[in-house]
Amino acid sequence: MNRWLLALTVLAGGANTCFAPALAAQHAKTVQMSMDSILTFGQLARLDGVTFCVDGKVLSYISADLDSIGRADVEAHEAKHREQYARWKSCKAFQDYYKTPVGRLESEAEAYVAGYCVAVKMGADPVQFKGNYIRNLYALFGGGVMPGVILETWKKYEHCK
Repeated sequence: MNRWLLALTVLAGGANTCFAPALAAQHAKTVQMSMDSILTFGQLARLDGVTFCVDGKVLSYISADLDSIGRADVEAHEAKHREQYARWKSCKAFQDYYKTPVGRLESEAEAYVAGYCVAVKMGADPVQFKGNYIRNLYALFGGGVMPGVILETWKKYEHCK
């Protein structure tokens, strides 16, 4: 929990707002109330990042416990999720899409590729990172999606600039 409060980064509506520790402490109660129905702080603490919608506002939280490549990767991943929310008429519309197997696979593959591209540009091993992301996607579905479908979905978005 402390890592989130000490270096709480809120990325809302495409604008980056970083809270200093004193401001993070001020906003902790608001974050707690907003998070109650979505994630507990215990669950949040185990994530490198997460993007969700509260009261019509898209928010991303990113762990402060990441190295520079990891942080850039997660920031790109969560930025892609914010972009995905923005493509839909409402938060609920995107969330309903994301709850479907196709929606979740498409959304996560696109976000993982965004992070992958940034990490590789920073010197990450492309084979290792891609393998990790493909395994992550496979794990999301507990083996319920054929590996070939996951690879095809990945390739659909793998266009690093």
